[in-house]
Amino acid sequence: MPGLTRGIELDATDRALIAELQVDGRVPFVELGRRLGLSEKTVRNRVSALLSSDVIRIIGLTDPRMLGFEAIAMVGLTTDPAVPASQIAAEIAGIRDIDYVVVTTGRYSIMVEILATSPERLRHVIERQIGPIAGVRSMEIFPCFSLFYQKARFLAEGPASGVRSSPLSELDRRLAMVLSTDGRMPFRVAADRLGISETQVRARVSAMLEARQLSILAIMNPLAVGRSVAWLGLKIAPGARCEDVASHLADDPSVSYVFICGGRFDLFVEVICDNDSQLYSAIDKRFRSDRRIANAELFYYLDLHYKILSDID
Repeated sequence: MPGLTRGIELDATDRALIAELQVDGRVPFVELGRRLGLSEKTVRNRVSALLSSDVIRIIGLTDPRMLGFEAIAMVGLTTDPAVPASQIAAEIAGIRDIDYVVVTTGRYSIMVEILATSPERLRHVIERQIGPIAGVRSMEIFPCFSLFYQKARFLAEGPASGVRSSPLSELDRRLAMVLSTDGRMPFRVAADRLGISETQVRARVSAMLEARQLSILAIMNPLAVGRSVAWLGLKIAPGARCEDVASHLADDPSVSYVFICGGRFDLFVEVICDNDSQLYSAIDKRFRSDRRIANAELFYYLDLHYKILSDID
């Protein structure tokens, strides 16, 4: 099954390489070796091994809506205790349109993100593919109004800018789609595929990076490096504006994803910290103390199946 693995031990060199690639996924191997005191050959072999074993993918990250995924939803599932949640999650993860499946604590046993090309396809996945799975008891659906913010960087130190939802021109959309499969693709190859010049590719990529419409970096399953992760379902207090709260939360270094939705919650926020203690502190101090948030419900990650967009095209 395609996806990013979490079952491989990473040593200090692997972690250092990934951290650098989370800052800049296109950094030359010669420069990586200089920074880490390694030969170019060692860097190349190590990165190749990380890629071939699906520990990381180096991609161009952008708003999935810009790539044609027009119907996005989070689905919370309750399950029959007689059927292991991990078994159900693994079966759901095999569905083409699913990019994120979490076995979690709290109100739901499993939380699923669906990226579909149309409302009809979204309904088909929910009714015809998830619903009939043995052990699924009930579903609560949260349609996405906006993928407000996404950041896949959590190993590198220092401030990180995530991608914010913003319309792309047709050329930029096509270029982002090409880079979503391989963020290190040579620009001349991308230019040939799109029928434009290499200079145009460099200029457009630079502009998208500057505008935070695109980020090129190594992504991986955060549980593979022992991070503590949770979804927070947030209900916004009366009188507060959802986008204002989302914008404020996006500036928090522990926040990796902000999803504005409909239903029981107004926002889903993914929080990633080094350990459980930091996770609790972040939630207690930064979310529960915010008067604009009427309620915050925690869904702690026990397991995660994580695919990238090219796995579900």
